[in-house]
Amino acid sequence: MQPHDLLRRKIIEDIAVKPSDNAIETSASLWKPLAKQLVSIIGDGGFDSLYDRSLYLTQVSYPWLGA
Repeated sequence: MQPHDLLRRKIIEDIAVKPSDNAIETSASLWKPLAKQLVSIIGDGGFDSLYDRSLYLTQVSYPWLGA
């Protein structure tokens, strides 16, 4: 795994494990650049499906994401 991948994983784990007051804003700021790239490939509907599925799977481990 590349160093930037490890850093990205660490940032995501820190946010997911310790939700803060700005967790929603932080999560959104991480998703926005990814969304821009993915929408250009799979379209808005494809991105929405992927996003919904990721929330569904992740909220089992991090229930606060469902809110």
